Amino acid sequence: MASLRRDKGAGDQPRWIASQNRWRARFTHPDTGKRVAVYSFLKGRAGARQCAERRDAALAAVDDALDAEQAAQTLAQFLERWMETVVRPNLRPRSFERYEGIVRRYLVPELGTVKLGRLRTRHIVDLYGSLRLPRTVTINHARSVRTVERAMSAASLRYLHAVLHGALSQAVEWRIIASNPADRIRLPAKTGAVMTPLAPDQVPTFLEAIRDHPLAALFTLAIATGMRQGEILGLQWRDLDRSRLHVRHTLVRMNGGWWLGDPKTPQSRRTIELTDPTVTMLRAHRRRRAKHFLRLGHRLTADDLIFTDDSGMPLHGRHVTERNLRSLLRSAGLPEIRFHDLRHTYATLQLAVGTSPKLVAEVLGHKDVGITLDRYSHSQPAMQREAAERLDALLGRNSG
Repeated sequence: MASLRRDKGAGDQPRWIASQNRWRARFTHPDTGKRVAVYSFLKGRAGARQCAERRDAALAAVDDALDAEQAAQTLAQFLERWMETVVRPNLRPRSFERYEGIVRRYLVPELGTVKLGRLRTRHIVDLYGSLRLPRTVTINHARSVRTVERAMSAASLRYLHAVLHGALSQAVEWRIIASNPADRIRLPAKTGAVMTPLAPDQVPTFLEAIRDHPLAALFTLAIATGMRQGEILGLQWRDLDRSRLHVRHTLVRMNGGWWLGDPKTPQSRRTIELTDPTVTMLRAHRRRRAKHFLRLGHRLTADDLIFTDDSGMPLHGRHVTERNLRSLLRSAGLPEIRFHDLRHTYATLQLAVGTSPKLVAEVLGHKDVGITLDRYSHSQPAMQREAAERLDALLGRNSG
C-alpha cells in the first residue's frame, strides 16, 4: 500500500507493515532520544491517516510536557545561563562582547523581569518599536560631551533580533518553552553597508599626505594588502617572513585589556605575498621603531607588535581612525572615509586592473569568490567593457 507524505522533522510517515497487517509510524522522543511507534489496524488510507493522527497526538503530548520550573525563571536569568553555557564557548571574544552588550544594554533592562514562559511576541514588538524611536544619547568625545537624539539603526536592530531569537530558539530546544515568540516578526529592511573607497586618482594624493606621518606604514599596508584593521594591529614581527605576511591573529579590545584572537573566519588565516616596495617600507619601519625602543631600553623581539604607540602599547582602532586617518584625509582634501574603506580601496583597484576575483578573494580572506563578486559588483561594468574590447582585438575588430 502507498504511504502518506509527511513533512520532514515531524516523525516518520506511516508505513504499511504487511507481515503485521497494520500501519506504523515512528518518531524520536525529544527528551529521551528513544524511538516511539504508534499503530493502526485499519486498512487503506483511512488506517494511514489514523496512524498519522496518533503520531501527531503523541508528539503534541510530548510538546505539552515542558519544564514548568525553568519556564518560571525570568528572561534575565535565562539569558545569563545561555550566555555562559552556549555563547561564550562558541564565539570569538569580540563577538561575545557584542552579544553581552546587547543583553546588558537592551534586553535585560526592557524585558529582563518577564517570566520566560510568559514572554509573548507583543513584548518583543513593543521593544523593537521603542528602539526605533529617537532617544537622547550622550556621546563622549576626547574633548567634549554632547547630547543628541538618535534611534537604533535597522542593522543594529536586526543584530539585536538575531541575539534574542537565538536565545529563545535555545529555550525551545531545551524544552522550556513550546515555541519561539521572536518568530515571524517583521524587521526593517536590510541595508548594505555604504562603501566609499578612494578613487584611483585619489590614492596618490592620500599616499603623499601620509608620507611623513608616524602611521604611514600602517595606512599604506592597508591599501596594499586589503587587510582588516584588527588583523593589521595584531601583526607581530614574527608574521613578516621575507616577502610574505602571515595573518594569524586579530587584535581584540575586551574588558579593558588587549587580546590576540583568532581571525574572523578560517579563511582569514592566510599568507599574503608582498611586493618589494611594501617589504622595503616595513623594514624601514622596523629600523625606526627599533631605534626608538632601544632608547627606552627595549630591544625589539619577534613577539612585539609591528604597530604600537610610542610606549609599546597596542593601538586602539578607533583612535587610529578618529585621531589620525580622518585628520589626514581632511588635510589632503579627501572624503572622510572609514578605515575599512581602505580595504575596499584595495579590492576595487585590483578588480579594476583585471586581477582575478578569485585571487582577490584569497588575499582578502573571503570564504568564497561569490562574496567578493557580490560586494564589489559596482566594479564589474568597467571590467566587462575592457574584457569585451580585448575580445574584439583578438577577433581583429576595430572599435572605430
